[in-house]
Amino acid sequence: MELNQLRYFQTVAKYQQMTRAAEELHISQSSLSKTISTLEQNMGTRLFDRIGNRIVLNSVGRAFLQRVNRILMDLEDAVQEAAAGDRGSVFFAANIPGLCTNYLDAFLRSHPNVSLQQSLMDPAEMSEALENGSLDCALSFVDLSSDQIAWTRYVDDALLVLVSKRHPLASRKEIAFAELQKERFICNNSGFGVKDILLEQGKRAGFQPNILFDGNEPELAFKLVAENLGVMMISSIVYGWMMSMEVIDPPLDYITALQIAGDASFRPLGIAVRKGHYLSPTASAFLEGLAAYFSAASNPV
Repeated sequence: MELNQLRYFQTVAKYQQMTRAAEELHISQSSLSKTISTLEQNMGTRLFDRIGNRIVLNSVGRAFLQRVNRILMDLEDAVQEAAAGDRGSVFFAANIPGLCTNYLDAFLRSHPNVSLQQSLMDPAEMSEALENGSLDCALSFVDLSSDQIAWTRYVDDALLVLVSKRHPLASRKEIAFAELQKERFICNNSGFGVKDILLEQGKRAGFQPNILFDGNEPELAFKLVAENLGVMMISSIVYGWMMSMEVIDPPLDYITALQIAGDASFRPLGIAVRKGHYLSPTASAFLEGLAAYFSAASNPV
């Protein structure tokens, strides 16, 4: 199978018409038809259904086109990155913000010509983006392993409960989740997964959490906790990053973090990549550095 056969197939699939495809490729229609026929013979199956003078992608052709698009996109990325050197873009996703802020800062400082594009995605979105090649890697609390995706666990992230320093539990270092049965909960859903874990923890403890606020307003969420209007679950990694910041509004001086007793308070954090996906030298360096960062990480609290 030759590269030109794939390019010709992609163009014919785009128009589903030999004449327009041949014009775009600047070759004769007979030459294009012969190339497509040879490709089908080599594969041992038809990719198009012939209906009169028309050609239409069949189910095999549609599936093959998805693979071809990925192959040609990866090849184009490889050519561009090879020509650019330490340049280009890295496409990266995470469940919630703040998971690797220090690493991102260090990477961008050491790679000033690289464009790093980060997105917040839920697990389903991550899987789709990895499979279609629009992501280089994803940092996920959910095991995304599949036939096409490899997910490697790197660290267990502890879940904490934030309470106001005026809260009766503020003097404690650790609590059982069941002790929060009468509390009102604040959910900051500027990322994904914490609310689901909150509900699962409540189910395990035998109660339905009373959610006072569920939204994407982190400043409001912390303010409500600081004013003792509710408590909030948070990632220990994110909380450790926040504690390193000089200014938080409202100040975290009004809030304290309690550990949750039991193994259920931990969730695995791993890095997902698409199997066989070409990574540019820059994306490879980013992925290797990210893996090393979490391999060396300790509980930040």
